[in-house]
Amino acid sequence: MLISALSAPESIEFNGETWYVGDAISTSNHTEGSQGMIITQINKDDNSFISESPDGKYKMKWDTTTGLGKWLIIEGEINPYA
Repeated sequence: MLISALSAPESIEFNGETWYVGDAISTSNHTEGSQGMIITQINKDDNSFISESPDGKYKMKWDTTTGLGKWLIIEGEINPYA
């Protein structure tokens, strides 16, 4: 069976794992508030992905090269420094 790259789910490598849109993420440091966030977008142009909480109050952009995240929305408020 041949699977076309056009029909394959969008994925990105992060921390030695393959992540897909729709995956739930968590971190080893559970004080970051990222538990329960879902990957909603993948951008291979800048090696990043966006994760959001189901209630929309938290949104983070992750850099898969550095492993660092930047809060875009915190407690429902847009981060002016993002």
